[in-house]
Amino acid sequence: MGRNDQRCAAGRRRGALATILHKRGEFPSELMISVPVSARTAATGGQLGNRVGVMPVRVPLDGTPEHRSVSVSRTTRLQKANVRGLSAELLGPVFRALAAVGAFRRFVDRQRRVNSFLSDLPGPSSTLTVAGVPVASMVPMIVTAGNVAVAFAALSYAGTLTVAVVVDPDLVPEHRDLTEALREQFRSTVASAQ
Repeated sequence: MGRNDQRCAAGRRRGALATILHKRGEFPSELMISVPVSARTAATGGQLGNRVGVMPVRVPLDGTPEHRSVSVSRTTRLQKANVRGLSAELLGPVFRALAAVGAFRRFVDRQRRVNSFLSDLPGPSSTLTVAGVPVASMVPMIVTAGNVAVAFAALSYAGTLTVAVVVDPDLVPEHRDLTEALREQFRSTVASAQ
């Protein structure tokens, strides 16, 4: 998925979350979205194992969609210019230590840094086949963890963009409203581009 697709997915998502929060009477000025980033470089591309970190992105909820998109774009560009995937090297040992003493679940259930997850995956630009049969579509998968109640996964495939939304229904009973708000944000974006 290209940079424009990522901005589009991030921009639509935050609009949908803001819609739900406003209906609840909550008016935060921003949310913190955790986005996985690859720590692989050209030099480490052939090595086995995961080299992934997370990039926390502050997503403003105030202002026009254009202002919010520019803000997110500027923030992610600056953050990506720094060392990628450093969080995995720093936090991995801490998380393993918390798990070893039985405190990891307690930590993730009470953290206050991250509001949502986003995984943004570039897929194949042309249709794939399996045993000679074309793959009609692909759906990304993601999970929520701890007290993060909403997670999004965006996947481009053969000229389409699919966004999956996963919620903890105990914390987000208005999940249907959230998905409809997301659809409406995409409809609005498509209409304004035409």
